[in-house]
Amino acid sequence: MNIHTHFQSFQEKQSKQFFDFQRNQFQEFLALFPDRDFKTSLESKATTVNPEPAHDPVQVIKPKKKKVKRSANAFAFFTKKNRASIKSANPDATFGEMASLVGSAWKALTEDEKKPFVKLAEEAKAQLKAECEDE
Repeated sequence: MNIHTHFQSFQEKQSKQFFDFQRNQFQEFLALFPDRDFKTSLESKATTVNPEPAHDPVQVIKPKKKKVKRSANAFAFFTKKNRASIKSANPDATFGEMASLVGSAWKALTEDEKKPFVKLAEEAKAQLKAECEDE
């Protein structure tokens, strides 16, 4: 028997003795409180140990990207103007129902009725474009 296998068998024997000792200690502890159910509370608190760190020790700070600004579309201007009146006509409507009501009201408009909102959207787009060019 070489030294490696001897040490390995010794280590296994020591581990078995230690775990047997722990099991006996735990059984004695449980015997002190027969009316309590420790097994379920211990199982629920069991956690796994992650030996690897959750993040790199060196933190790299990246510069934030500039977000592309977008202008409101014609529907957004229509919603801003008409949502309150639709809500007052349907006070019990949920958020989703309100979205459906506003959407169906938008779809019911003719092209001529939509023109003022389309014009507002085009103006907002031009203004935003001018602001972006200035920066």
